[in-house]
Amino acid sequence: MKEALALIDQLGPTAAPRYTYNKLRHLLSKLMGTKALFFREQPALQLVRGREVAIQMPGKYEMPPSGELITSIQELGPREPRDVNSYGRCHLPGAPVFYAAFNDETVLAELRPESGSLVYLLYCEPLPDTSFKSVTVGDFDHVRRYGRSLVHPPESPALATLKSWLKEVRTEDAYVRLVVDAFLASLINRPCSGPHEYKATAALCGVLMDLDIDMPGLAEALYYPSVAFPGGVNIAITRKSYAEKLRPVGCKLVQVLNNFGFGVYQTRIVAVSMSIGPDGKIAWTGIPPAPEQLHIKI
Repeated sequence: MKEALALIDQLGPTAAPRYTYNKLRHLLSKLMGTKALFFREQPALQLVRGREVAIQMPGKYEMPPSGELITSIQELGPREPRDVNSYGRCHLPGAPVFYAAFNDETVLAELRPESGSLVYLLYCEPLPDTSFKSVTVGDFDHVRRYGRSLVHPPESPALATLKSWLKEVRTEDAYVRLVVDAFLASLINRPCSGPHEYKATAALCGVLMDLDIDMPGLAEALYYPSVAFPGGVNIAITRKSYAEKLRPVGCKLVQVLNNFGFGVYQTRIVAVSMSIGPDGKIAWTGIPPAPEQLHIKI
């Protein structure tokens, strides 16, 4: 426990600007070496990914709006490695991931769209009999606090086993596991105001996930609590697993009529697609309003 607490102290809020990525990765590797997280085969579920579209409001200096909708699924999937040059909550420069959630509400809360803006929602489902080699950050802590899991259904044997284990915590090793999991949950939920502040969470994912980097981790997917929507769950999936284990099944374009705050949004559907071609082309149905009315700037 002494070693774990010392490492946690070193990984405090000032660690990201003070240490290099390699130093952060080294500290996190040592911390998880004190009591490694569980990796398990987790059944894949339907996922939702969002992308906000900026709105060019009318005015004296308005640029000519574009009314063309996104037509390729590639524009809504994970970014190309060459286009990623900064740290994010779960990605590194040159090593993007596919970010998603399990419902529209969590996606909207994470994007924080302003009133009047447009949001693309991409729905993906797993290929038959697909599972991810997964790791969950904060599940011990979540069950300990709230009695329910971030990922396991209420009646699942895995949750029953975890609850039983929590009731029997007695050894130092068990307490170390609880402390490390709670710290990692707080780390990945740490508010960040700039890309350099994501360096610590990116280093955590570099340790845990099978990214296209030196010394990759094992996980294809990482589950973590939503920062913007308490109670929601996000997932980061490697680009390779996205390409090999998921298939896009539909898209929706919504306009945010009102952002009331507190994660409450009033939206309307502008266009939908339930048909994705083998070449990734999106077949939209429904006639969106004229771009002059929406002032779309894509």
